[in-house]
Amino acid sequence: MIKKHHRSQRLEGELMKVLSEIIREDLKDPRLHMITITDVTVVKDLSFAKIFISHLEEDKAKAGLEALNKAKGFIRKQIGMKLKLRIVPEIAFFIDDTLNYSLKINKILKSFEKEEKE
Repeated sequence: MIKKHHRSQRLEGELMKVLSEIIREDLKDPRLHMITITDVTVVKDLSFAKIFISHLEEDKAKAGLEALNKAKGFIRKQIGMKLKLRIVPEIAFFIDDTLNYSLKINKILKSFEKEEKE
């Protein structure tokens, strides 16, 4: 297991809060409605952050990803101002499909359960 540094863990938590706030209050793009930040990972030297997003509908998650990538410069500027960082990490957005994956697995398990009862 990779050991996380305290500073990067703290920045991950702060980035989650600030990103949620920026998406909710500062960005007015309708494609970002109901987008959720599910995870943020920051590399050890704090120069790069991976941000995972999700939406219950996969096509809306893709549209939200496009909107976030388009607003990446504005988001980085807001992060720097709100967290008062001298060097703001580069950010990259990714769709977190673990929810959809777990729903598919759950559906498969329920179908096995039904077959067993019959």
